Amino acid sequence: MSQVLIQQYLNQLQDLPERTASLVVREAFKDLLKGYARAWFIDLLVQIPFMMDSVV
Repeated sequence: MSQVLIQQYLNQLQDLPERTASLVVREAFKDLLKGYARAWFIDLLVQIPFMMDSVV
């Protein structure tokens, strides 16, 4: 993985308030993965909720 991408990720984490929701960290990590995937011409899909009927 590119050192530049990792440094950008660490900078994003540094800019966060001390107490931050895990969702913000998750978004920063998603940005890191997207940047890495872009270099390989890969498109990442967003997480799609999946619901199943419960089996009784």
